Order: sequence, then structure tokens, then C-alpha cells
Amino acid sequence: MLSINSYLDLGSHYELDIVQALLAELDHPERDLDIIHVAGTNGKGSTVSYLAHSFLQQKIKLMTFTSPQLRRYLDRFSFNGQAVEQKDFDQAEAIVLQAADRIADKHSRHATVFEMEVAISFILAKNLGARLFIMETGLGGRLDATNAVERPLATVFSSISLDHKAELGDTITTVAQEKAGIIKPGVPVFSTVQTAEAEKVLRDRARVQQAPFRILSEADIEILKDSPESQCFLYDGHSYGIHLAGKHQIQNAALAVMVLRNLPEPYRLSPATIRAGLELTDWKGSFELIARKPDIILDGAHNPAAAVALSENLRQYRGEGKCLGILHIFKDKDVAGVLQAVADIFDKIWLPQMDKPRSLPAEQLQKLCQAYLPDTECVVMPSLEAATAAAKTEAAAEDMIVVFGSLSHLEAARKALIEIDEV
Repeated sequence: MLSINSYLDLGSHYELDIVQALLAELDHPERDLDIIHVAGTNGKGSTVSYLAHSFLQQKIKLMTFTSPQLRRYLDRFSFNGQAVEQKDFDQAEAIVLQAADRIADKHSRHATVFEMEVAISFILAKNLGARLFIMETGLGGRLDATNAVERPLATVFSSISLDHKAELGDTITTVAQEKAGIIKPGVPVFSTVQTAEAEKVLRDRARVQQAPFRILSEADIEILKDSPESQCFLYDGHSYGIHLAGKHQIQNAALAVMVLRNLPEPYRLSPATIRAGLELTDWKGSFELIARKPDIILDGAHNPAAAVALSENLRQYRGEGKCLGILHIFKDKDVAGVLQAVADIFDKIWLPQMDKPRSLPAEQLQKLCQAYLPDTECVVMPSLEAATAAAKTEAAAEDMIVVFGSLSHLEAARKALIEIDEV
């Protein structure tokens, strides 16, 4: 029997016609759900996690759909805080693949893997009895497959910056216009702190759609405590604690609080319920501290804005020792922008060869490092395992090892570093 992996060679399409036809063929399972739709360049995943953990304190039956996954594929599809079971996924997958094959005979192409994953997530939510559904966009917003949803409960925007320039444009304004495409008539809009250009786009789109609009400003938030292990902040007269590092994570958490305090019943939560949810929230690969002496950090900084956040955290939290990096990144990313953002941070970076079609070859990455990081020693390694072994061998207790770049290698790095520790 065919699985969704049988369709990987179909690539991707930035349009809505086929996914809309697929959902119609499935009798629109999404229409029975209360949906919170989350878009943005960075911070979508952690914002979804803050929201989900808070709702779970209220015992609300909840489905989430996020991508890509950091660990297991089924982590994309979460019910009540846990990845769905394989048998449940298989059942929903079979229903969607059959529907996709049927509509392929009537339309210009077959549904892509991502389009089918969106449909699978809705079927899972229906089959498992979810009441609330939180989903993040895959690419952009306006023509992203998740935007087939006609009327969500709310639309939420994490930080908007440059990424996927070929599809979304090469200015903040054009990227924001694509993201703002998820705003629907009359549906409340919530946004984190944005650049002036992105904020204007969101405000203008919300005004046109007659959608209530709320946006955070940095003045709304007072930081009470700040460390790599925990942070505490004051927002709207209440204090909240989180266990993710960096100012951007406080803003993501405050965004979640703003959403949770302003949704209609039964989804409007009390500060005490939200506080309990935020305390339990984690998000792998976001300045994730996995070991001490030396500090080992995993961070999916794969675009310039995320790299700036990483740089700010490293400047704030690093001690007196050296900062050592392991970097792998996809060739379709703004590699120069990422490197410029971390200039003067790293003493040495290992560049592993990775057997992935999208990977920028380590030798090419080394040349870019030599241009943008002239004072940093950058060494090509034959594998990720070799790079992690070299870093652990060289690092002293007071040093810091940072694995960063594309999300795809973070979990393999975690396993390699754990294996080294166990030897």
C-alpha cells in the first residue's frame, strides 16, 4: 500500500486550488474545528507550544500541526500534547491518499505531500475528537496550504523577517504581505513586536478585512529575571515564568498570553492557568541548553533574524571561555546574512559534510566563512559525528559548544553528543 512518502517527488506548489479541492472531497473536516492560525518567520513553533500547554491546563481537547519536526515525523501531529499514535496516523493517511488520488483525475496535478499532511491533520483532529486546532503555516501564508481554512478563531503572527526570498520576496514589506494573507474578514488578529514595515502591512490588511487588531510593543513587557534556564516577565499586570532563553522568547510568550486573555469563551484563560502552561512549555532547538561544563546549545538559527537572536543570547550568556560552533545550513538560505549576524562570536567552527540534497557543501560554506568570519577558524569535517567529537575533545569546562543552522541536523547532533558523553 502506498504511503505519503511515495509522493515526495511531487515537490511543492504555492497555491490553494488543489488543497481546497482535497478538503472538499473529504467533506471539509476543518469546518468542525475552532482553529488558531499562526504565521511568521521565526517563533511560530514556540508560540504554538505556549498556547497548547496553556490550553491543556484547561483540559481542552487539542490538536496541533507544526512543521518541520525536530525529532520524529509524527511530532508534526500532536493530540493533547503528545504525538499521535502510528495506527491513528495510518488510518487518516489512508483516507487522505485515497481522496487525493480521486481528485488528481479531475485536476491539473496530484496533491503534494504538504497539502496531504494538512488534510491528514484535520482528519486526525476529527477522528480523535479534538475541539480546538492550532496550526502553523508552512511557507508564507497567502497561498500556503493551511490557508484553505475559511474562518479561523484567530490569526496570530510571530516575528516577520526575511526568509524564502524566492517565494515570498526580498523585502520585509513583501514578505509581510504574503504572511498577512491569512487575515480573514472579522477574525481577530494578534501580533508580536514587529518592524515598522511589517506592522504597517498587518495593520493595513486587518483594517481592510475589518479584523480587530492587537500588537505587542516592547514597552508592554518588563523583564524580571533572565538566565539560560529560566526567565520571568511582567505583562498586563501579571508575572509569568518560562524556561526558554532570550528576549525573543519572552515576546513569544507574551504574544501567547495576549491571545489567551482575549479569545472568546471557552478559550479565554485565567492568568493562573496560563502561568501553569507557560511553566511547562519547552521547544526543542530554540537556544536549547542540553549540557553543562561545557555548555552545549542547540539552536535552529537558519536565517539572519534567527541568527541575530542567537548572537544576542550568546553575547549575554557566554562566560569567559571560548565559543565553539558546529554549523550546517541549506544552500537556499541567506548564508551570508547568517554569518554576518554571528560575526565576532565564535573562536572556531566545524563544518560537517552532510548527505542532504539541500545542504550547502562544507567546502563552499568554508569559503563564505573565510569571507565573513575572517577571525574565526573554520574547519571542514567529513561527518557530523566527526565534528561533534572534535568539538567535545577541544572544549574545556568553561567553554560553550553551539550547534546551529538548519534544523535538520540538530537531533543527529544531540544523539552524537550524548553518545560521546556515554563513552
